[in-house]
Amino acid sequence: MERQVWLNGRLCREAEAVLPAVWPGVVHGLGVFETLRSEGGRVFRLREHYERLAEGCGRLGLEVPGYGDFREALGAVERTVEGAMEGAMEGGSVRLRFSVLGAGDGKAAWLAVAVPMEAVGEARLVVTGVRRAAGSLLAGVKASSYAENVLLQWEAAKAGGTDAVVLGPDGTVAEAAMSNLFVVREGVVTTPLLASGCLPGTMRAVVVETCGLEGIECREGPVTVGDLRRAEEVFLTSSVRRVQRVASVDGDELPSARDEGVTARLARAVEARAAAEAVRL
Repeated sequence: MERQVWLNGRLCREAEAVLPAVWPGVVHGLGVFETLRSEGGRVFRLREHYERLAEGCGRLGLEVPGYGDFREALGAVERTVEGAMEGAMEGGSVRLRFSVLGAGDGKAAWLAVAVPMEAVGEARLVVTGVRRAAGSLLAGVKASSYAENVLLQWEAAKAGGTDAVVLGPDGTVAEAAMSNLFVVREGVVTTPLLASGCLPGTMRAVVVETCGLEGIECREGPVTVGDLRRAEEVFLTSSVRRVQRVASVDGDELPSARDEGVTARLARAVEARAAAEAVRL
């Protein structure tokens, strides 16, 4: 069955979702996007995703969709993949993406797509020498100009990894190419400061909150590559992965057990919150 997408208020076949080649969103990647995870038509932290999208639109001078349009679009494309979930991860999860692409003069196209999710396994990190630019105008924006992140992912795959570690302007760890990063030492959880250039991830905020609820000490502060290598546990977070255990850094296995420790405890707590707090599209 051909995939259907939502474009500017209506569902259409993927081949019909055409944008002018001269639009800034096409030529220059002027746009923002959000990626979400739906389970049975329910999404965790939907409003927070919309607010970050709206903030990004404001930063780039793009027309902001209404919350109703955002929710309607995601619900429409989510329903097109129901009943076609063979190969999706347990629970029938769906990956949703809503994009705002610049059309010029502040106008924009609004596009939503959905695909079944594959199972999320353990992560294997590869440390890179790539640094986020100091004073970047896109700092903190989930921008459509995503080529650097994709290239980093490719480089990690060539080295036998699943994600790449990106550094901040000062050489400390900022994030992974596709997710936020946390380290655990002596039971204390640390995640890089937003000033490092990392994305203010929705799931990052959830994990920081959940640490407080679970009585786990959590700090936002500098994380060096040495800290990463010496950590007892490392995990990644994103709205799709939620809490993903890191099995190795540059091929060196981490000592943490799969079903015990802080990472496993937080993963269970976040899944419970997602089930209890998700809203229907």
